[in-house]
Amino acid sequence: MKKLKAQASMIEHILMVFFIVVIIIALMIFLTNFQFSQMEMEKKKTWSERSLALGKKFMNSQFTAKKESMLEDAKLASLLGFTCQELENIFGAGWFMEVKIFDSSGMVIPCRSPDSFSACNYWSLSSCSAAGGKNVSYIFPVNIYRKMFERSDIGTIKTGVYIS
Repeated sequence: MKKLKAQASMIEHILMVFFIVVIIIALMIFLTNFQFSQMEMEKKKTWSERSLALGKKFMNSQFTAKKESMLEDAKLASLLGFTCQELENIFGAGWFMEVKIFDSSGMVIPCRSPDSFSACNYWSLSSCSAAGGKNVSYIFPVNIYRKMFERSDIGTIKTGVYIS
């Protein structure tokens, strides 16, 4: 009889230790998954913040803006003369920027060289390491000063970063 009581007590302790270990392992798995989801959220937040900062930098940079939130077409066109490495030194890696003027023609006339800035209404720049695909981007309304015509037109600037 004593032998059976001792065995029952031993099995009871083994089961209790087993359940405690299972609970600890389940808790570790839960906390690990929680940590990974927090890291993913932080990564997305960082991409968004970088994209917003890039937009602010373009709208206020001496390389693109006549004054705050007013881009200048001649300055945008002059960026086309920079190598992508020089642009990366200024604005960082893995980004893109598109500026579009809203005009009555509705046609998109891309600017391909620094000399053709008066005839175009669309500028597109990106860094050397820019690889198409997934990105985080924001579109902001801006005024674009047309130097040749001495007037301001309305348009948008789309800035973004490529995500990996």
